[in-house]
Amino acid sequence: MPMNMETFCMAIKEKIQEELGDGFHISLNPVLKINGTRLTGLVIQTEGCSVSPSIYLDPYYREYANGRAGLGEITDSILECHRSKSQEGCSFDLGGLKRWETAKPLIACKLVSYNDNQELLGTTPHERFLDLAVICYYMVGGDPSATVLIQDSFLPLWGIDRDELLRAAKENTPCLLMPVIRGMGEVIAGLEDVIAGLPGSWGLCGAGRMAETGMYVLTNRHALNGSVCILYPGLLKGLADRLQDDLCIIPSSIHEVLIIPAGKTAGNREWLSQMVQEVNRTQLEREEALADHVYYYSRADDLITMQRGSQS
Repeated sequence: MPMNMETFCMAIKEKIQEELGDGFHISLNPVLKINGTRLTGLVIQTEGCSVSPSIYLDPYYREYANGRAGLGEITDSILECHRSKSQEGCSFDLGGLKRWETAKPLIACKLVSYNDNQELLGTTPHERFLDLAVICYYMVGGDPSATVLIQDSFLPLWGIDRDELLRAAKENTPCLLMPVIRGMGEVIAGLEDVIAGLPGSWGLCGAGRMAETGMYVLTNRHALNGSVCILYPGLLKGLADRLQDDLCIIPSSIHEVLIIPAGKTAGNREWLSQMVQEVNRTQLEREEALADHVYYYSRADDLITMQRGSQS
């Protein structure tokens, strides 16, 4: 009979310690992630390296519990992951987090569900947007895949308040994480023209030809935490003007949204929300889900709402 998760984690911790020896400190840390997801992180602290990233054991346990991998195979895989992360991590310096002046240029923001992250938001500076929340993170070495969530405890260390943090993140994010719009099936070309002359001069990436109708994917060039692109100044307005229509925004994940000209969704908005709910339940990892319904962008009002005509 397979070990339970707790026993499995302790066994892996002991095996890793045996393999690496006394020069390493191995610990198990529970980690609260997006949408209330709780993971168990294995942290291997190496002397002389300022970064000790977590290796999450949950997917390894699933492999073990399903009989697809034994403890020896999993230990070897974790050690290989550690060596790879160590080579990357030691090239970074978290010293930049100590002072606001050095941290500020690498602060970005992302969108998460407000209701599903109450515990996380209780210790995290945030700003509510409809039923979502804007939270901030630090990109280690400018890498959007290596991040540190900004918590309340950072603010007194930096001598700033929540408003200054969010203001910097909102200014930085469009520059650090340039937006990308792609058609379903082909990449849209000439997206600079979509918002030509608008503040920021995005210089969006794309190729091919913009279709007159259809569905579009909006994210950033790294496809990480790209749903926040809907808040980039002028972006939705420029796209709506190009399409000559309001926009229906489908929150496919925290990483991207789908956009459909609103005229093409008449009578189908409830069905689209049902589709989002089904995808969230069956296709996404829980921590990647953003919302269970569509949003509506009014071209005339330059405003995102939770449903057509709503100002909530």
